[in-house]
Amino acid sequence: MSFFKKNGTVRIPLERHSSKAVYLQIRDRIRHLIETGALQTGDKLPSIRALAENTGVNKLTVLEAYNVLVADGLIAARQGSGYFVNSPVHRKTVEPSSLVTPAI
Repeated sequence: MSFFKKNGTVRIPLERHSSKAVYLQIRDRIRHLIETGALQTGDKLPSIRALAENTGVNKLTVLEAYNVLVADGLIAARQGSGYFVNSPVHRKTVEPSSLVTPAI
């Protein structure tokens, strides 16, 4: 699966009728891209606005997905610059967000 299409837009397929929350689907897709090496240390992720527009979701949904990835140590936010893939040294061995069930 390619993270970027040729025109630079993001391709993260979502299952709209899934019981899994959309932000968790986004988190899982990005985590998969990092774990398989499609996204490397230092790679910049799309802006919250760009990813929201390209996936057809609310910006807050993307923000929540990014916040979970930050909590897991997979990505880091750099104020004024965006979100970037962390080096493996900064990643947590236990991923607390995968153990927590979100409140409904």
